[in-house]
Amino acid sequence: MNIIKPKKKPKKRELTATQKAKNTRISKKRIFVENAFAGIKRFRITSDVIRCFRKDFKHLVFVLAAGLWNLHLFFNKRFNY
Repeated sequence: MNIIKPKKKPKKRELTATQKAKNTRISKKRIFVENAFAGIKRFRITSDVIRCFRKDFKHLVFVLAAGLWNLHLFFNKRFNY
């Protein structure tokens, strides 16, 4: 996993046009990821406590919620009237 952070504006100076363009590209990708996490949060997986002693159960529930969100996006794009 790579973490890409936008370039911050230096004190008392502005960003160059190249840096602004790069920040725009980063923010466009970031919107997609943040919307995906917002969709997963609708299933309340991140706020509810999961009490299960199985080692990989929490990961499995998160993957399931992500799959449901992807299914929602698929049907939303396909049947968007």
